[in-house]
This record gives sequence, C-alpha cells and structure tokens, in this order.
Amino acid sequence: MILKMARVQIWGMKDSLDRVIPVLHNFGQLQIDDVREVPDALIQPLEISESLRSRQEEVTLLIAGINGLIELFSRLKKSRDEVSLSAEEGFVTIKTRVAELTSQVQYLNNQRKTLQDELVSLSKYNDMLRVIAPVMPESSRKSGNASLRALVHSSQMSEINLLAQQLRLLTKGKFEMISVKVGEATTAVIGIFPFEMMSQVETFMKNEKVTQLILPEEYAYLSTDEALSHIEKKIELNHQELDEIDNRFKRMAET
Repeated sequence: MILKMARVQIWGMKDSLDRVIPVLHNFGQLQIDDVREVPDALIQPLEISESLRSRQEEVTLLIAGINGLIELFSRLKKSRDEVSLSAEEGFVTIKTRVAELTSQVQYLNNQRKTLQDELVSLSKYNDMLRVIAPVMPESSRKSGNASLRALVHSSQMSEINLLAQQLRLLTKGKFEMISVKVGEATTAVIGIFPFEMMSQVETFMKNEKVTQLILPEEYAYLSTDEALSHIEKKIELNHQELDEIDNRFKRMAET
C-alpha cells in the first residue's frame, strides 16, 4: 500500500552529514532525495560565484602564508606573544602586511642562499691556495709576471715536466714551474712567465688538453698571495652578513 508522505527538510552542519545519513536510513521512515533534483524545494544548494570562489582561494593562500611565517618565526623566538588585531584591520590590511613580510623573508632567504653557495665555492679555493702560497717563488709576486694553475693526477707529473720543458722553449727560458701535492693523488702545478706571453702559454696548454685551475673572475689575475688574501676577507665578510641576516630574522620574529 502506498502511503501519503509529507515533505520534511532537515538542516544541519555539513561536518555531521556522514553520521546523520546512516541514522536516517536505519530509521526506515524517510525517503532521502537529493535536493538538487527537487526543483520546488525551498532550500537549494549554494552556488558559489566566480568572484567568491576567487576570494576563497585568495584567503586560503593567505592563511597558508601566515601559517608558514608563524612556523618560521616560532623557531627563532622561544616564547611567542599573543598577537591581536584591531577591529579596523580587515582582510586588505592583513593581506598587505603578510605580502610585505613574505617579500622580506624571500629576499633574506635568497641572500642567505647566495652567501652560503659562495662560502662553499670559496672554501675550496681557499684550502688549495693555502697549500700553494707558501711555496710560491718571489718571481710570482712581480707585476710583470703572470701565472697559471692546474690540478693534475700525481701519475701525470712526468708528462707535465715534459710540457714544462716545451714551455721554456716557447718563452725562451722564461717559464718557471713549481708543483705541490694538494691531495693524496692530486698535484697542483703553477707556471710563472712574462705577462706578454699569456696568450701563447694559454693556447699551448689548451692544445695539450691541460685543464687549468681557474679562480673566480675577480681573483683570476691576482697573484696567489693576493688572491688568498682577498678570498679570506670575502669569507669573513660572508659570515658577518649571514650573522646579520640571522639577527634580522630574530628582530622580525620579535615585532
């Protein structure tokens, strides 16, 4: 027998939906329809406009940004004070503040990464030049002389000595070579010769497929002692700048 039915609408929180539906089914006295398929229902699903959807995504990203900044600064500050905003500070104000803070954090993080990468690179040159500098002859310090550096496997030294003889012929006896071990199986070779012969010597080394040890551009034409001094100062300066970045993060966390 078909019984006459009355339409009822049940309103509730969406979070409770998964728990409520099974209860209604078990009750056995209700027919549950999708409200979207009942055109004359008083309540219809909320259609979110494109502008509202865009704002919702914007707020979600903003909250994610705020949470990221909170996590960052909570690591820098042991005790975090309560932060309150006045009633006048709305969404636009918060968004502006977060954007400004995020921009500062990104700038400092990029600057820190650059300084750290420089330290990794400079430390390798610094360690090598520290070994080479004490054995450099006085002729390497003359302004009219140039020098080239190469790293070779220790087993190749006999070939390098032959190349040095050819370079002495090329420079009419003005080529001087020294070598020093910088590792268990690696030897640094340094050639010293008149500056005006730089092009000829470099071409010869290139043709012989000898890989030169090229310092960063700003140190390339300095003597070994000068390059070592400049690199050591740069390393010290980078550490000072990294300390200042850490201090800026701490000051930002306390404001």
